[in-house]
Amino acid sequence: MEDARQVVENFVSYYNGVRLHSALGYIAPKDKLEGRAKEIFSARDRKLADARELRKASRRAAKGLIKEQSGHRLPATA
Repeated sequence: MEDARQVVENFVSYYNGVRLHSALGYIAPKDKLEGRAKEIFSARDRKLADARELRKASRRAAKGLIKEQSGHRLPATA
């Protein structure tokens, strides 16, 4: 019986504290209940914005490298 209790306790802890729920915007119920949703969404938005800027910079660098290799000097575009 003690084993069963431990299994259920572990499941409930994981389900409410770790597992991301799509109905809650992919955050754990514990985070939602404790009012951290706004903070999590803001951090997620910052990470996405940073990733977009990094991809833009990578594309610009790749265009510059291709232009250098081809011998053409074209103005860089954003």
